[in-house]
Amino acid sequence: CLVTYTHAVSEDFYIFDLMAVALNFGSAGLFVFRQLYSKPGSKADSLRAVGGICLYLGAMLWRRDLWNFLGVFCSYAVGGIFYHKNDALGKWGHGFFHLALVPCTHYVLKSSVAALGDDERPALF
Repeated sequence: CLVTYTHAVSEDFYIFDLMAVALNFGSAGLFVFRQLYSKPGSKADSLRAVGGICLYLGAMLWRRDLWNFLGVFCSYAVGGIFYHKNDALGKWGHGFFHLALVPCTHYVLKSSVAALGDDERPALF
């Protein structure tokens, strides 16, 4: 998702694409290494995921797409609360985290349409 989202919202500013590809290859390489040597995941894996999210949010900010940026940011903020409260929610927090990301997809798609310059139609939301 990272490379796709970043490319969709970056409006042909390819430095964001290159950073997304580098982050994905690094993460995939680390995953393969850990699988081959039976090493467990770490908290740093979550931080890499957050870094990827910040990357495509940065592309939105670069384009001054503040409304869609805030939509994605708020989706992750609500999801983060659920994720953080996973144990208190009987291990359902992770599932609720993903449900909280449904609006995120809407705002990423809206931002990608705006990046293409096809945002002439009136917005539904």
